[in-house]
Amino acid sequence: IDTFDHLHLSSFSFLLLCLYQISLQYPLNLNIKSKRFSVIDVAPDLYSGWKRPNRDLNVFHDIYLFGKEIRGRNLNINVSFNNLFVYRDINVRNLNARINFNNGIGRIDMKSVFAGGNINYASDITVDDKGRLYTKNAIVGDDIYIGNLMKEIRINDFMSGLPINIEAYLEADGVNMSEIMSTITGPIRVYSVGKGSAYKQLVENIYGEDFSDKHIHNSLAHVRNIADE
Repeated sequence: IDTFDHLHLSSFSFLLLCLYQISLQYPLNLNIKSKRFSVIDVAPDLYSGWKRPNRDLNVFHDIYLFGKEIRGRNLNINVSFNNLFVYRDINVRNLNARINFNNGIGRIDMKSVFAGGNINYASDITVDDKGRLYTKNAIVGDDIYIGNLMKEIRINDFMSGLPINIEAYLEADGVNMSEIMSTITGPIRVYSVGKGSAYKQLVENIYGEDFSDKHIHNSLAHVRNIADE
């Protein structure tokens, strides 16, 4: 498949269904490439018209992971996106992923450019006969700019710069994403590797709406007093 550039959700769902039916009888080898893939274009209603449900918010609420369907299948999937737009202006660049499953044993390798930095991800997956996934995951991110991320989600006047590194090794298990997220264990290390600047909106969120103006006014008054002396 050379392009998903203008694929609608209904067509995408039909394609996945066809691929699943093929995988029931034959090993599935799939190469997916696109210069530009937008989740918003494929599923235009995904982010529009959303209303807060009458329950605690959980973005991973009981999303099924198809463990029973994956077990016993032989899958070899390669994905390459030059630009993957997932939300607002968030653009995951140069994404390359390789997914392999063979009789309940899986491996995922992925690398991409995100918020100006590099992210590498690897996962070993085992699926038991009840469809439960057991995962071991390693994540390494270098020079990911928080300022770039804020800009891509359209939060302006907040922060610039502040590159960070991320190192994590996580294990989890479950039949759906809620169970995976509730069983995650392992170390996570996040640390800054450069400078950043906090803008007025961030300062006001931390100290109050009038902090910035008062701080500037007091600083100018202090400078005037020194000059008068």
